[in-house]
Amino acid sequence: MLIRPPPHSQFPIITVFENRIEKQGTTVSASIRSFRNTDIPELCRLWNTRLHPLGEFEPMTPQQMEVVALGKPYFVPDQLLVAEAPAGELVGFLHAGPLSNDSMSDWDVDRCGIFALYATGSDAEEVLRAMLLTALDSALTQASVVYLQPPLPQAAYYLGFGPGDAMAGTDNSALPVDAVAQQVGFEVQEQWMHWELSLATFHPPIDRMQLMVRRSAEVQRGFDEPQLPWWLACVFGHADLLQYRLLAHSDQRCLGDALLWALPLELPQAQGRIWMFPLTATETSEAQAAQTFLLAEAFRDLQNQRVDTICTACRADDAAVIGVLDRLGFVCEFQGNVLVKR
Repeated sequence: MLIRPPPHSQFPIITVFENRIEKQGTTVSASIRSFRNTDIPELCRLWNTRLHPLGEFEPMTPQQMEVVALGKPYFVPDQLLVAEAPAGELVGFLHAGPLSNDSMSDWDVDRCGIFALYATGSDAEEVLRAMLLTALDSALTQASVVYLQPPLPQAAYYLGFGPGDAMAGTDNSALPVDAVAQQVGFEVQEQWMHWELSLATFHPPIDRMQLMVRRSAEVQRGFDEPQLPWWLACVFGHADLLQYRLLAHSDQRCLGDALLWALPLELPQAQGRIWMFPLTATETSEAQAAQTFLLAEAFRDLQNQRVDTICTACRADDAAVIGVLDRLGFVCEFQGNVLVKR
């Protein structure tokens, strides 16, 4: 995997000054400040409070928080905001940061993202709003565009954890995140869908087109980690990468590839789960058949390695990709929105 220092001498910094929330007529009071190392247990508690009503997710531990967020090479403590109640407990958090440029070789100084946003308690919506305003006041001094819950390849943190595995937009199951964000100027840009495939019941589709692809090409798994642009190498630095390629029998020309990743096995969330980078839409039926064959052969290989579930995401309006996922037996488990403020 290609990992090198960022082209610039330091990461773009979103500087956040302490802000205080006061709600008139009540005793509610909280302060917004930057993350400290001593906040890790409280952050995990907040994360797990968020997921508890859903009941189907592994709890976040300090080790997991380190792997998927705090240990990232581009992590800057000032970009992780926490809302602290007078008694000292945390009642909210917001994680922001810069995004890469289109070539994923450098930072894009005109764009930044908010990758996680949550608050708890009777005044959760007020805390959400205050954290968003605090982040925007600082971020917009450098960035002209701010994304809320950007998808891959810009999803910088928490991949594989929480609703939609941090791949499919905002989670509104516990709080009206979208509504609060729209109150401070965000607009819905696009909807994303999170899909899962159980390999216990997976059978490769068979038809004339699939047989034609099988006669003309083969699928090979790469044994070396793929060379990635600097940004993606950082995003997936905590993961084990798998790449499958569809090669023509005649000249070994690459007709397509699929990138998947697994979390370190010591993380409970990783047991039996593999994630797939969002597919690129293909326009012709022949190309869709080739893509379907490539993925089906890759999934057969993963079945033999005792992988239980494949997870991925796509835009809700990407009919071509949805058709391929449907054909392979994927089921949509979560839908969320990506919002933007310009």
